[in-house]
Amino acid sequence: MKLKYFGTAAAEGIPAYFCDCPVCRYAQKVKGKEIRTRAQALLDDKILLDFGPDTLEHFIKYDVKSQDLKYVVITHNHEDHYVFNELRYRRPGFASGVKDHVLTIYATKPAYDEVKTLEEQWPDRYKAIEVRENEPFFIEDYEFFFFIFNHDENAGSVIYFIDRNGKSMLYAHDTGVFTDGAKARAEALGKPLDYVSLDCTGALLSDWRRGHLSLDTAVETAEYLKSVGAVSEKTKLVISHFSHNGKGTHEDLCKAAEEYGIEVAFDGMEVEF
Repeated sequence: MKLKYFGTAAAEGIPAYFCDCPVCRYAQKVKGKEIRTRAQALLDDKILLDFGPDTLEHFIKYDVKSQDLKYVVITHNHEDHYVFNELRYRRPGFASGVKDHVLTIYATKPAYDEVKTLEEQWPDRYKAIEVRENEPFFIEDYEFFFFIFNHDENAGSVIYFIDRNGKSMLYAHDTGVFTDGAKARAEALGKPLDYVSLDCTGALLSDWRRGHLSLDTAVETAEYLKSVGAVSEKTKLVISHFSHNGKGTHEDLCKAAEEYGIEVAFDGMEVEF
């Protein structure tokens, strides 16, 4: 499998709107990997994870032919991960030359309810599929299994275990420490994951446990996954979804994470596993 990070920031981005903190000032000066747009990723050039406010910028920057896009998977309906109005621009009158397939959007109920209204009006352009906890769903030969997480239950916040042809990954952003359901899934995997992408919104702050993780609790989560056999020495561990309020530049985070064998994601980073 291949994962490309389009954006690796939390809600405000880095540098953030109106902010003059040291992290934002440094990003504005240095640019490069210090610049972070809102979190989004593309799996195997075909499955888009989230549809946030920087999607158009990402499509242009990374040369995504959006008219070819068939699948979008939403993690939750917070505005930095899902912007309904942006999805609406696939409607007739806004988009011409749309390919002869519908755009299928998979989401928990809060976002699903909105996308369903698009399907009802333009069934040749949109299809909404509601995903439910403990019920796996399939996109082609990819199996998705998810759990509601302790971020915001009203937003239908989830993490995804994804499996394809024996390769497996965990995509866990906007999450705190593991819930009992997610622990049960991790313990039942029967083999190590190939790839783990963990939330690190709190960056260099400490003891973030509910809603988001910081580096120390991301390390704790990785150690737990190792203890139950869901992570091995061969598993690639990555942290992403950073806030400027976490007081860590990309450079700072790389130095801090290196001793744990954890890689720090950056916008445009592409990994194969």
